[in-house]
Order: sequence, then structure tokens, then C-alpha cells
Amino acid sequence: MPPSPAFLRTLESLNFMARRALAQDERGEREGLRRGASVEFADYRHYAAGDELRYVDWNVYARHGELYVKEFSAEESVHALLLLDGSASMAYGSPSKFDAARELAAALAYIALSNFDSAGLYLFTDGVREIKRFVQGKRSIFGLLEAIEELRPGGRTDLARAFQPPIPRLKGRALAFVLSDVFDLDGFGAGLLALQAQRLQVCLLHLAAREETEPQPGGRTELVDLESGETREVILTPAAVQAYLDRFHRHADEVERFCAAREIRYIRLRADLPLEKKVLEILRKGGILEHR
Repeated sequence: MPPSPAFLRTLESLNFMARRALAQDERGEREGLRRGASVEFADYRHYAAGDELRYVDWNVYARHGELYVKEFSAEESVHALLLLDGSASMAYGSPSKFDAARELAAALAYIALSNFDSAGLYLFTDGVREIKRFVQGKRSIFGLLEAIEELRPGGRTDLARAFQPPIPRLKGRALAFVLSDVFDLDGFGAGLLALQAQRLQVCLLHLAAREETEPQPGGRTELVDLESGETREVILTPAAVQAYLDRFHRHADEVERFCAAREIRYIRLRADLPLEKKVLEILRKGGILEHR
């Protein structure tokens, strides 16, 4: 099913927001961006005292009466890999973590194709399935969005096994965005390190459902492990809910500490947040800015 015009307008708005954040980033020279260092045009910005007059665009000044200077980027290829967790646990929540991840993958793909050289989309469980490989050009977003819409979750998570084989990539820098609930208590670390061993810059987008972060006490209920099918009958007393929350946050904090110690960008996101807020959180925490 083709993407709706409204969703495309949302993606373009998010892309503009990302470009503006990139342009306003003042944390020093970004890797791969050397102003005036090559003949490849990158963007405009307002003239500031000390800028070289030869980079002023006088045509823009004649039309708008304001001084803008041209910026140029170094000729460095950038490839964005979107690694979407397709395990059964991602189906949990309302909206589900998988739906939130698909929507976020679409936004990141649009930003990547608008600003980077190429993108690739992969679905992983205990292996990796190639969905779209080496996609280039903004117009190719339509085929990629249709492919994302057709994806469905199922299977068990095993990051270490999934990411052990090398993922196809182009020459140049490669950014790996891992969209997952990280319900792989034993293998998440080995999986992330396997990506780093492939010389990928890794950003983990850790998704959680509202029901996981705000469970409510209740009576006797049956819990089902979506990946193994195992069931367990429990009584959701306030103490049981608190014990669950303590364990849930310990795991999330462990993943965050692991990433921080290994220069892996980590961003925790609630699945029910609006798409704009999720992208803003990624921008605020440098998930895109630091990789540029």
C-alpha cells in the first residue's frame, strides 16, 4: 500500500527539522564535513562576520536582500543501515513496539536518503533478512516505505547470532541504527560488539511499550512469553509489579552502561510517543548529529 500524502508530509517536516539541527550544531567540526574544502555543495547558512565573501550567494541576496554563504561537504560516502528487530516480543503493546519501530525506521530512512548517500533496511531475529540493499536517492523512499509496511514480527531474538555474519555495506562510513526492545538478556552485548567489529558506528534505539513501563496491579493473570510460548500464572500485587519494574529498569540500565562504555550511542524511547517526539529525542541525544 503506497504511503499516504499526510505521512510523506510528516517525513519531510522531520527531515527539515533534522537538517536544521545539523546546521545549528555547534559542537565543533563534524567528521566528514569541512566547510569550503571541496566543490560539492552542501547547504546555506546566514552570513557571519569573518566569512569569506567569495562564498556569499549574491543571487540569493538579490532576491531576498539577505546574505547567505554556501557550505561545501567533503566527498565522503555515508551508508545508513537500519536494523529492525522483527522478533515476536516486538508485537507487544498498543501501539506495538514493532509498529513504532517501523514508523521510526521510515523516518530515519527518509532523512538518510535525503542527506546521506545510501541506506539499507534489514529485519533481524536470530538471523538477518535483507529487505532493501544499497538504496539511493530520495525518490526511492516509496519502494522502501512499501517494504516496511509489509513487515511482520515473529521468531526469537538472538543478536549475537544475527550480527555475526558481516552485513553488506558500501565503501565509506557506515552508520548502524538498531531498533529493538533488546529482549536478549544474554546476547545483546555480543551482538552489538559484532556490529562494531564490522567497523560500523552503532546507535541503539531501545524501544519499550507503555504497558512495560507502567504496569498496573491486578488479580490473578496468565503471562505469556511471546517468543518461547511459555506461560506463567501470577498475581499482580503491588509488590509483584514493583519487583518487575525493578528488574526491567536494571536490564535497561545495564544495556545503557554497556553502550556508554563502548562508545555506542544509546537512546531509550517509549513506543507510544508521537513520531515527532521520538525523532526529536534522537536529535537531542545526538543519535544523528554525532554520526555526521
